[in-house]
Amino acid sequence: MTLVICGLVSSPIWSSGQPNPSTQATVVSPTSAEALVAPQPTPVPARSYVYRTSDSEAIAGYETNSGVVRRMVNDLVMAATGQPTVALAWGSLVKPSDVVGIKVCTNGAPLFSTHPAVVNAIVAGLADAGVPPQNIVVGDREESLLKTAGFGGKNAGYRLMWSEGNYDPKAVITSPVSGKLIYGDLLFMAKAPDILRGTLRGDAIENDKKKPQNMDNLSDESHLSNVLSRVV
Repeated sequence: MTLVICGLVSSPIWSSGQPNPSTQATVVSPTSAEALVAPQPTPVPARSYVYRTSDSEAIAGYETNSGVVRRMVNDLVMAATGQPTVALAWGSLVKPSDVVGIKVCTNGAPLFSTHPAVVNAIVAGLADAGVPPQNIVVGDREESLLKTAGFGGKNAGYRLMWSEGNYDPKAVITSPVSGKLIYGDLLFMAKAPDILRGTLRGDAIENDKKKPQNMDNLSDESHLSNVLSRVV
């Protein structure tokens, strides 16, 4: 198993090959007007740091070793934050009053999805930082896949939530490139009415033709999940 944490440095760095302005001396020639404006290095975006850890004992025969996984998660978050303990590390990222959402991926459950052992380690760290279980939300798109992947259950230490069938009609997002709606979206039509079936009377067929139809489920409107708009 391999775990990765990415972080950003708040102070910018300077382009390769250009001197840092803090160490470069500016020489002004009294005979040259152009020398009054010293060339400045071009700033580049903040540098990203990636922390990676792996352990061959984390998984054996598709079974996770929870103790090893928790140690890996703890080591990563302490390295990324520079804190000496797990509680201080998570405490530097969140407050007890925060609502923390953990987005998992359950496609390919139960073997090829986010491992519950990883989430459990994160939840334990958040608990050490004082975040209560009701303020920790684990979620994905479908309830059935979440449960197949092994999430939830009694005393899980978090709330399990999903988006399917739980979209917020007031939280509308639009995009001209969104294309076809997918199953589960609020405006999705699972099956378009069959207006060609010959068993209906003529007037029934005409009534069906007059009803609004969206044969291809084309729309540039979608909706946020209640998990995002009202919980997290």
